[in-house]
Amino acid sequence: MMEPLQVAEGEGGVAGGSSSGIRVCARDDQSLNGLGMMLQQYLEQNLDEFDDKRKVAGRLRACVSVEVEKGIATTVSFEGDRILIENGVGNRPDLHLQASYLLLTQVLTGKANPYAEVLRGNMKLKAFPKRPIQSLKTLGFLKVPEELLLEPRSSKAKTYVIWAVGSVLGVGSLGLLVYYLFQLFGGG
Repeated sequence: MMEPLQVAEGEGGVAGGSSSGIRVCARDDQSLNGLGMMLQQYLEQNLDEFDDKRKVAGRLRACVSVEVEKGIATTVSFEGDRILIENGVGNRPDLHLQASYLLLTQVLTGKANPYAEVLRGNMKLKAFPKRPIQSLKTLGFLKVPEELLLEPRSSKAKTYVIWAVGSVLGVGSLGLLVYYLFQLFGGG
């Protein structure tokens, strides 16, 4: 009979651990709410799979609270070699976001851009960020890497080319319509 694999705390393969070298865990070993568990899983996956995310996370020093419907909130503190997650709004977070659970899920899955959602007012800032640069870096960290997206986004250059071609065709069609109407009704 085989012995079960024992993994030391802080190493990959256990809840709260990560093979990335940056530990993602609950503060004071508290039991996390659903939002906290979702954020923990998302962070662990990104840190394990992407070197650039690991480097950014190691440099971040910020505390972000995310609040969803019915007052459910989770605070994530980036502390260099570890990321602590706790239930509720932390003590004086650098950034306090309020959004629907659905919108937060869309941000974490790459279907919504956190910067754009803040600018549109769909994701609200409860107060002006205390450390705006760190807050922007943290929002950037939340963006999903392009490699994880099931539906690749079209590049901006491709979008501009399609828009330009459509505009030229539209203006050309309008010009032809005006010419034919002129010929039909009075252009002798």
